[in-house]
Amino acid sequence: MAEDIEVVEHYLPPEANKDGAPIKPYNLVPSAEGKPIIYLTVPRRRRGLRTDTNPGSTQREILEQIQGPLKEAVIRFFFEHVNPCFPVVDEAAFWHDWEQDASKLPSALLCDIYASTLIFWERSPSLRLHTRPDTTFAWNQAVMALQEDFMAPSITTVQSALLDLMGRPVLSVTGNIVNAGRTVTLANSLGLNRDPTSWASSSEHEKNLRIRLWWSLVINDFWSSLAHGIPFNISPSKYDTPLPSVVSIAGPSATEEIKKAAASFVHLCTLTQILADLDPLVYSLNATQKDIGKRVRRLECDLDSWEDSLPDFLRVDCGARAGHVNGSSNLWFCFLSLKVILCRCAFRASCKSDPNVTPNGKEAKNYRLAMLRDSALTLTLYVSELTETQMNEFWISCG
Repeated sequence: MAEDIEVVEHYLPPEANKDGAPIKPYNLVPSAEGKPIIYLTVPRRRRGLRTDTNPGSTQREILEQIQGPLKEAVIRFFFEHVNPCFPVVDEAAFWHDWEQDASKLPSALLCDIYASTLIFWERSPSLRLHTRPDTTFAWNQAVMALQEDFMAPSITTVQSALLDLMGRPVLSVTGNIVNAGRTVTLANSLGLNRDPTSWASSSEHEKNLRIRLWWSLVINDFWSSLAHGIPFNISPSKYDTPLPSVVSIAGPSATEEIKKAAASFVHLCTLTQILADLDPLVYSLNATQKDIGKRVRRLECDLDSWEDSLPDFLRVDCGARAGHVNGSSNLWFCFLSLKVILCRCAFRASCKSDPNVTPNGKEAKNYRLAMLRDSALTLTLYVSELTETQMNEFWISCG
């Protein structure tokens, strides 16, 4: 359809409004040759339904009244501790808008920033001197704000929804499953699944934000699909958004600590790509034995290559030498969990192999069982040896 519109628009007279100004029911985004992007201009709000121009403003007012003068300290701690590991908000743009007119910032997004930071309250030297607001009450306010925001959704709705999905503690698994599905659909409708790097009409800031939002959504979708036991919503063949870079996330003037946390996010993106290839083995209802064996061998090589590509500061033993990078413990938990899942798939496949076709089937089964035991033991030991500092780092929440 996009290619047809691109050609036909040269032969059709432009429509005009009452004042004679030309109007179009769509926007053609200048893009790379052969990849035209068309946006249909449709109303965001449902006709006849009155909605707040700044959804969640009531809930935001309540949370800010509770926090009082601490609200800015909560936001700053969010950007120091949470956002570098899961960068769904552009810090520079946020503070620019905050200084210009804080009242115009998306209220639903602010509610989720406040709620998602409360679990780290005790880690802040300034915040822990005060009583922490009730997390359940705060999350309920944020959820109500997000529901209002979905009545007239925009790209900031995707940001709010991602913070909601990644928030801890998990209070509603069913709510997360529903939100994940509709957020993916909204992101697709906004074109976040397309590579924006060649879009001449978009700024570098917008391009970087779109890329980070999409990959944040990919991470949540694939890891939560395993936690929930349901197939994923995103198909790897249906997006071409490139991987983010550390510079695009942290910026050239960021501290070394923030750059390392951003690096953990980038490596979590590449690890999620491997998970995307593994998920069909978990959920496919018609995979053949031959397909499973080939895919398992390839994924084992991919995991080894991923581990070899890690910088020294993200390796599992780096904490003993130079302190833990925020988010690195979560990264290693995901990696070890992925190894267990892969070994489990390989073991199940060996159990189903035909002894008449595979003479060494019993030896293969015993080998895969031993690999599964080793990987499960490694994961168990890793979790049992986590320190309090590691437990207080950033962790994705897939419940």
